[in-house]
Amino acid sequence: MNASKQNSTGRSTPHIKLFIPGPTEVLPEILDAQTDWMFGHRMPECADLIGRIEPKLQQVFYTSKRVLISASSG
Repeated sequence: MNASKQNSTGRSTPHIKLFIPGPTEVLPEILDAQTDWMFGHRMPECADLIGRIEPKLQQVFYTSKRVLISASSG
């Protein structure tokens, strides 16, 4: 990602990604997504999500068989 920020002089400076231990950088889009309403593992929305994820996981694992996704609490 090629983002830039404005410094105190009003000039745009490139964003430098740090590869150091400690807190990691999180994109603003991801922080925004975390503010969305959450649904529980027993709700129909979870079954819909799993239905959309399973075919993609089958591609990742090179299988045509069912992929077990466990959504649970605790």
